[in-house]
Amino acid sequence: MQIIVFLLGLGITLSTLFSAIKQTVLPGRKKVRLSRVVFRNTFRLFRLVAVRALSDEVRDRILALYAPISIMLLPLTWIILLMIGFTTMFWAVGVSSLGTALSLSGASLTTEGFLAPKGVAETTLYILAGVIGLGIVGLLITFLPTVYAIYSQREEEVTRIAYRFGAPPSGVRVLEQSYRLGLAQELDQFWRSWEAWFTDMAETHISNTEVIFYRSSQPSTSWITTAGAILDACALFSSTVDRHDGPWLYLCFQAGCHMLAEIASGDRAC
Repeated sequence: MQIIVFLLGLGITLSTLFSAIKQTVLPGRKKVRLSRVVFRNTFRLFRLVAVRALSDEVRDRILALYAPISIMLLPLTWIILLMIGFTTMFWAVGVSSLGTALSLSGASLTTEGFLAPKGVAETTLYILAGVIGLGIVGLLITFLPTVYAIYSQREEEVTRIAYRFGAPPSGVRVLEQSYRLGLAQELDQFWRSWEAWFTDMAETHISNTEVIFYRSSQPSTSWITTAGAILDACALFSSTVDRHDGPWLYLCFQAGCHMLAEIASGDRAC
């Protein structure tokens, strides 16, 4: 019986640890079941509240909290599952009660050290739990700033477009304002910069799918609608303006379509 309980706790601990590592360290597209459960169930709760909002502004404020709270729930979920895993393992190696096993698990994972283990098996688990607890803290120290950096990089261009062409932007307004302000000759550089933006967003948002759910700071702006406006501008320019603008127009449009398709596919995996 104790062997089965120990293996159960070991399985919970290892699966949780692998989920945390995949979520925070592993590059590229990834499917982390635990993260998906946390994000989807959190969204269900937010949707229940948001549909009862009295205005679009209140609804947007509520939904803007969804991604940050979901991300903060992830490490909390990891710690709870790790505590469950180590509690069962401590009990399986001979700790007298579940309460004491839980206290040992919490003390070791948080590195508080207010309880002393007894015996080689307990001491070994105690040290391992402490190392894993410190590792989780280290992962968070690198993970959260990375998420914020990606968000800031994305929103910088979104805000620039909103100030230049209005919010929410449209493909027609992008072209009209460019010609009105005498920026038509710079459109080639404009397409080039947005081709680079689409490429960067594809790389960062596929590897860090949680950033997809971060809403823009203003209700009238959105990185998705901004991307759509740029693609509309590409299509309109190509079909209606009698001017050859080099390869960057096509490359920008192609990169944008690929980026949105890849992120939509990654969104289903999160």
